[in-house]
Amino acid sequence: MRKSRLVLIFFIISTAFFFLAACGISREEHEKAVSELNETKALLAKANARIAEMEKSILNIPKIDPNLQDKLREAEQRIGDLGNQVKKFTLENKNLKHQISEFKATISNLENQLKAFQEQSKNLPLDMFKTR
Repeated sequence: MRKSRLVLIFFIISTAFFFLAACGISREEHEKAVSELNETKALLAKANARIAEMEKSILNIPKIDPNLQDKLREAEQRIGDLGNQVKKFTLENKNLKHQISEFKATISNLENQLKAFQEQSKNLPLDMFKTR
């Protein structure tokens, strides 16, 4: 009984070992995964090197002169002022054009009245305007 028990335990252990060994991934899949991992590590190293270069180049950018910043602010303020003036002049121009059209209409009306008056005055005697 003892011998059969040992044989049974040996059989169970060897079967378990066989199944555990057979359940793993194949060698090709393992090598493919390792090669992809190595490629990814190489890309990561290149990216880190590029990041370090960029950080160094950012630190090497010269600082903007405060006088230039002041001039820039002044120029931006001047641009805003000029923009406001353009808006003001555009509105004023629109109003003046409207007034011109009103004046033209008034002149046209007065010219018509003058023509009518001249037509009516043709019938008046000429000595009417002489002083006595």
